[in-house]
Formats: sequence, structure tokens, C-alpha cells
Amino acid sequence: MISRLEGSFKYIAEFSSHVAHELKTPLAIIKGETEVAMRKERNIEEYKILNRANLEEVERMLKIINDLLLLTSLDYRPEVFKFERFDLVEFLKDIYEQSKVLASQKDIAVILDMPDDGGHINGDKFHLRRLFFNLIDNAIKFTPKNGKIDIILKKKDKKAMISISDTGIGMPDECLPKIFNRFYRVDRMDKNIEHGSGLGLNIVQSIVKMHHGAIQATSHLNKGSTFIVTIPLL
Repeated sequence: MISRLEGSFKYIAEFSSHVAHELKTPLAIIKGETEVAMRKERNIEEYKILNRANLEEVERMLKIINDLLLLTSLDYRPEVFKFERFDLVEFLKDIYEQSKVLASQKDIAVILDMPDDGGHINGDKFHLRRLFFNLIDNAIKFTPKNGKIDIILKKKDKKAMISISDTGIGMPDECLPKIFNRFYRVDRMDKNIEHGSGLGLNIVQSIVKMHHGAIQATSHLNKGSTFIVTIPLL
């Protein structure tokens, strides 16, 4: 028990440190930009630029806070999940149609491959949508223009296996064991790609666990990544 308590205290200390670090950076930017602006009188356009920059940082902090609140509810309030029986094929068709709209901005093709009868699952549609759109948003973000994303459903041993594959920039092998850790971010060579908070994949993993499922990832540099979500069928 003492060992478990020590582990819990260590986790809380590390988590608090990560949160402080994530919020410290945007606050420092807001403080620095504001101090520079106050050193002398500025015209209206300069103040507008400052406000836009500060607003971006505030929105970034709000996203981190909202993600942390969501993770807390996923971990400690299982009643936030509203489970119901539904057809997986119809559910994925809706995900596919909306994914095409999101991917069209980069001329990325989205391909859906699944059987006519994908089976039924007992799940929370709201949180499962968040799960799959987290994966699809990442696929779009890290896939160059004119790339491709595949959404594939297979059935095996009374389980549904949904894979999201892309032709993006991929990740090094050493990163894969850590990508579901909170606040972990892959060090990308392309600095034009905006980094997230490092919470998205941890949220995905928490949602999968609440559905008694599993998630795994494979990736190859400059070739793409694949995430496979496995959920029990009814």
C-alpha cells in the first residue's frame, strides 16, 4: 500500500509539473507581448495584432484546461458515459462523411472500407466520436497535401477492429511506447506543424478503456501511421 501511495504522490507531482509548464508558456507570451505594447503608445492596428496574439494564447490555455477537465471526468466519473446499443457501420459512415469535409481543405482523400454488416456495439456515441475525430484530426494534420487516409473496419473474434491509417510524416519507433502518455509530444522536424497539448491521444486511450477495448499504433517515418481501435461486439 505504501508503494502504491508513493507512486500516486509521484504521479500527482509530475502531473502538476506538466500542467504548470503547459500553462506557464502561454502566460509568459501574453505577459511579454503586453509589456512590449505598453512601453509606448501604439496605433489601433498594432493593438489589434496584440489582441489577436493574446487571444490565440488564451484559447490554447482554455483547450488545455478543458482537456484536463475531460480527462478527470473520464478517469473518476464513469457516469459521464451514456452507453447504448448501435450499428457500427452507420456510425462510421457518419464519421467518414464529416472526415471528407475536414480533409478536403488539404486535398486529402478519405477512403472507407468496411463490410455491409459490421455488427453492433454497446458504446457512448458522443465520446466515441471524440475518439475517432481525435485520430482523424491528427492524421489530417500530419499528412501532406494530396495524401490519403483510410478508415477500415474488420471483425475478428467477436471484436470490431477500426483502423485509421494515413500517408503522413510518421513517427520514429522510439516514440511509439510514449505517445499515449499525458503531455507527451513527438519532436517534429517540420516546425510549420502546430503542436497540440499532448493530451489528445491520452483522451483517446481513456475512452477506449471505458469501452473495454484496446488501441495500438504503428508508424514509419515519411510513410505514415496507423491506429487500430479494438472494441467488443455484442
